[in-house]
Amino acid sequence: KQDNHPLRVVWAGSPSHYADWYDIKKPLEKLMGEFDFEVIMLGSQYKGIFNKKYLPRVKALPWIPFEAHSYRMMSLQGDIGIIPLANEPFNEYKSAIKHYENMAMGIPSVVSVVGPYKDSLVEGKTGLGYKNSNEFYTKLKSMLEDRLLRDKIAKSGVEWVKENKSLEVESKKLYKYLSEQL
Repeated sequence: KQDNHPLRVVWAGSPSHYADWYDIKKPLEKLMGEFDFEVIMLGSQYKGIFNKKYLPRVKALPWIPFEAHSYRMMSLQGDIGIIPLANEPFNEYKSAIKHYENMAMGIPSVVSVVGPYKDSLVEGKTGLGYKNSNEFYTKLKSMLEDRLLRDKIAKSGVEWVKENKSLEVESKKLYKYLSEQL
């Protein structure tokens, strides 16, 4: 992992996530005024929510085949992931795959405490959770300011994924489930 200057805050998602950005728009803009970091958007891009003066620090990369997604994410060497998710019924049925991916890649994340992320978030260990825009501001600011915090969460996130979501662990769960169906 290289040192990035400015830091890279990474988000990945589809067009269904536009509403998820409403709550973080203002705190993200405030932080962009206080800190020098880039926002890298993968897949969909919502440059329209940013103040024009910050647009040079907002990078958008298009969709790629899913087989290349992890490779591209690793190559970007993101410093912090953001995983906003609006508290809406639709989002209760999503998976926590983005959080698992970020943890597996050693990218500490600021995660909305909604739906699927409630089960994978262990505060200060697998990420920093937020429930509103003020908490998002505080948690992302902490990550931007504190490299040791980022490193600690990155390391413990990788360990959490190995212990809870590895192919070995998940295949045993699937085997048990399938055996009960027979």
